[in-house]
Amino acid sequence: MGASGGVEKCINCQFYDRRHAKPLDGKAPLWGQCRRHSPRLNPITAKTHVVEGVWPLVRDDDVVVFACRDAAARQRRGCQPLPENMLVIDRDQVRHLGAGAAAGEAVRYLTRAGGPQDGFWIHLDADVFDETIMQAVDDPRPDGLAWSDVISALSVAVRSGRATGLQVAIYNPDIDADGSNGRGLAATVREALSAPAEA
Repeated sequence: MGASGGVEKCINCQFYDRRHAKPLDGKAPLWGQCRRHSPRLNPITAKTHVVEGVWPLVRDDDVVVFACRDAAARQRRGCQPLPENMLVIDRDQVRHLGAGAAAGEAVRYLTRAGGPQDGFWIHLDADVFDETIMQAVDDPRPDGLAWSDVISALSVAVRSGRATGLQVAIYNPDIDADGSNGRGLAATVREALSAPAEA
C-alpha cells in the first residue's frame, strides 16, 4: 500500500478490507488493507512481521469475533477464511441469545482456564452497527447491531473486570455530516464504560 497522493489500492488486488473500493474523486474514501494479502493475516508472510521477536502477538484461540455478518461476502470475494480455532459468535447468534448473553459467552470463553492470562482487549468496529444509525463507515450494511445491543455487550465485558482496554475503529468523521453517528457512538461507549465491575 502506498500513501503518496492519497489512498492507493492493495498492491496485490482490487480489494480493501471487506469490499471493493468506493471511489471518491478517483480515490477510496478510507484506508483499508486486503485481508487476503495483509502480511499479518496471511500465514505465508506473517512471520516476517515480528514485534520484539514475538510472533504471533495474539493466539487465534484467544480471539472472539462478535456479531459479524459478512461471511458470505468474504467467501464470495475469495478472502482468507477465519482460523477455525477462533470463536465466532455471528449476528444471528447474537440476535438469538441477546447481546448481553452472547457477550457473556464470549467473556466466559476468553476467561477460561488456559485462555489469555492478562485479560482481553476489545476492538469495536463501527460498521458492526446497522446502517440506519451508522453511515459514517466505509461499508455501511443492514442487519447490524443497535446502540443498545453494543451497550449491553460492552457492559458485560467491562463488568467482568478482565477487559484491559478498548479501541474504536472504522468510524469516519469526514462523512458524518451532522455528527449524529459520532455522538451516538460516543454515547454508547460512554454508557458501556460506566458499568461497575463485578465484585
